[in-house]
Amino acid sequence: MGDRLRSYLSLAKPRILLLVGLTGLAAMVLEGSLLTDPMRFAGVLLGILLAGAAANALNQYWDRDIDGIMARTRSKRPIPAGRISPRAALIFSLVCGLAALWLLQTAGGMPAALLGLATMAFYVLIYTVWLKRRTRLNIVIGGVAGAAPPLIAWVAGAGELGLVPLLMFLVILLWTPPHFWALALCLKEEYARAGIPMLPVVAGEQKTCTQITAYVVLLLPSTVWLGISADLSWLYFIGATLLGLNLVRRVHALRRHRDRQAARALFNYSIFYLAALFFLMLPPQW
Repeated sequence: MGDRLRSYLSLAKPRILLLVGLTGLAAMVLEGSLLTDPMRFAGVLLGILLAGAAANALNQYWDRDIDGIMARTRSKRPIPAGRISPRAALIFSLVCGLAALWLLQTAGGMPAALLGLATMAFYVLIYTVWLKRRTRLNIVIGGVAGAAPPLIAWVAGAGELGLVPLLMFLVILLWTPPHFWALALCLKEEYARAGIPMLPVVAGEQKTCTQITAYVVLLLPSTVWLGISADLSWLYFIGATLLGLNLVRRVHALRRHRDRQAARALFNYSIFYLAALFFLMLPPQW
């Protein structure tokens, strides 16, 4: 029983969900309306997490053929490993998705639920089914879905969007390509074997490093713009500066060495970078 539960949890991609939850949490705290209603606050946050779980599980359901080809996913993901059937994974994803929509509508209102539905649909239909196997821009465009949790969270409280959630969205959107391209540099041969046109496969390592640099150059001032617009504390600006300098150092190391060790270091650090950046957005007293 425990192994089966772990397999279903693996379908949801819990490490990704932690980032999803943190970005949504930061948006709800900054918006503030739901802080006086713990039940609605928890309902919206759980709805965002379940929407992410549904999208991730549907992604694995659709990609089960290529997951069985790539060594990275063949034994780790439950469908190609034979721990969960495709039918069970599909049912799990649909249940999570319906529960997410109910929670978002009940706790956050119809606009939040519609944004949640659009996010799941975009990730599954636009990114997974259409873009992922067809274009090197898969991650660039597909990143829209991963950047949406702050929008859902903000709308759940305010009923409308504003500059701050849009800047949170922008920060995640600009962070996404360097993060995934660093991983793709480590797994270039596997992606090529599976027929996935990731940037390192179709454009080479030098072009990928140049594109990573360009996105980081755009990302760093966006974090400052967000801090100013949201009137964040000096702790955020100090932390964001230190985090950004270390990110630049990792990118420089990748451009200099252009090897898997530097790419893996950038990939791992990028996860910490985004998590720490959004954690710093939370008020110190919270």
